Amino acid sequence: MSQRQHALAYVIRGEAMRRYGSVKAYADAFGLSYQRLSAVLRGDQIIRLEDIVSAERNLNAAPAILLALSVHTQPSRSSPE
Repeated sequence: MSQRQHALAYVIRGEAMRRYGSVKAYADAFGLSYQRLSAVLRGDQIIRLEDIVSAERNLNAAPAILLALSVHTQPSRSSPE
């Protein structure tokens, strides 16, 4: 789960920086809590579905695709050690 959140945070942070210059400016533009968004992007809080949908809508990006792809690229946990 943490690897998927990291991948999503990377996309969201990158798009926010590219389009708005900072995560704070992005949060302000859409009335998001900067403290919560920052905590999610740092991995201090768990990302919620509403965070993903909000980023998709606000940034016109598709971080959910990363989430779906990361499920298929995870190593099998049943493999012998």
